[in-house]
Amino acid sequence: MKRVYLLKGLTCPNCSAMIEKDAGELDGVHASSVNLMKQTLTVESDVPAEYQLKRITEIVHNHEPDVEVSELNINEHAPAGETESGDEARLLTNGSSPPRRKTCRP
Repeated sequence: MKRVYLLKGLTCPNCSAMIEKDAGELDGVHASSVNLMKQTLTVESDVPAEYQLKRITEIVHNHEPDVEVSELNINEHAPAGETESGDEARLLTNGSSPPRRKTCRP
């Protein structure tokens, strides 16, 4: 199943590459891709959504503690024009707050 995560506050190209690599190495993940301009991580996997969100959040906070991680839930039946792709997007947060730190780990 394809899932898209919003990585709010991600601006470091090096960190985004490490996040993409680490997410791709998770068990059950077939592909992962970070879009730094949109601040998203797309993951294709067979892992349950709740478990995957937790693991993705841990990976992101390992590289960028201040980035907020949310899952974008794409509803295929939304009216066209509601978002860029014509799909309705709703944020699903994992309920945890990232630690407040303003540095990027190289």
